[in-house]
Amino acid sequence: MLAYGLVHPLVDSTHVHTASRGGPDCICAGAVLPSKVMRSLPRNVILRMFLLTIGLSGAGMALSQRSEKLEFPDIVDLLALKEGNSVADVGAGGGTWTMLLSKHAGPKGRVYATDVKAPQVEGLRAIASQSDYSNVTAILGSEDDTRLPEACCDAILLRLVYHAFDKPDKMRASLHRALRPGGRILIIDFRPDAKALVEQMESSGFQAKKTIDRWQGQEGVYAVLLVRN
Repeated sequence: MLAYGLVHPLVDSTHVHTASRGGPDCICAGAVLPSKVMRSLPRNVILRMFLLTIGLSGAGMALSQRSEKLEFPDIVDLLALKEGNSVADVGAGGGTWTMLLSKHAGPKGRVYATDVKAPQVEGLRAIASQSDYSNVTAILGSEDDTRLPEACCDAILLRLVYHAFDKPDKMRASLHRALRPGGRILIIDFRPDAKALVEQMESSGFQAKKTIDRWQGQEGVYAVLLVRN
């Protein structure tokens, strides 16, 4: 089974670096983690996260130089995120997008960060234990269930995640349960193609609202915005 969001030659430049306890920030398994978070992690967790990172590099990933700080405002606009919203980061990995969503949601909001890899979730829990990210809830998902609470979210983000689902029909049902009626879901990916993705999502109770064929100007990557019926 593939981990959510780990396979594509178009991942942020934060994805392939070594893990360290030194320096102001530590980059590991897809996220820039504050040093205080890294210091709170057991060494075996850091090692497993590092091995995941090496696995990404070994897969021959080319890195995108686009900063998440430039991409994030577009994600916020499409999902119509407001302070106090509840949002899920499905396939949260090392927590890059989780931390950005946490800051945007504010103390009255909630961010659910779910991943299928236990080391990643341990890292997410370490992030959530910090006062700056106390609105984060980390969840260990499975190949057929995000394990998000029912009707928990106003919005859901899947960034380079959907293609890795082993059981996409069951995962779509899980996403539908987690999203409130009228809630928005943004899927950024490269396969299946956008048309096929829309057909699959609409068969599971979602309605497509917008398709961007070249997400952030990157060839072969699209973004599809849908709402829950």
